Amino acid sequence: RRSSDLSKHADGSIGIMLVNTSPTTAAAATVTVTGLAAGTKLPCVGTEYLYTPQGTDAEDGTVTSTPIFSTNDANNRVAVAVPAYSVVALTFP
Repeated sequence: RRSSDLSKHADGSIGIMLVNTSPTTAAAATVTVTGLAAGTKLPCVGTEYLYTPQGTDAEDGTVTSTPIFSTNDANNRVAVAVPAYSVVALTFP
């Protein structure tokens, strides 16, 4: 099972959260952001934060961060890999 949520912050930044509750299957997702002001593109570079618990204790994983890149065009898309039983949070300024 996979779920997602998107938020637009007062400073104009965008946050996207993807959750994969499958304990065994990774998910590949392409997120399309809609509702931006006319002519506005999703910024080219954002940050991806990944949390994957280790073992059966959901509090023992670490959070890592890496740059993530959007299509930076009128499509406003970003491709995301979500490992099994993980949470990915994306932020775009």
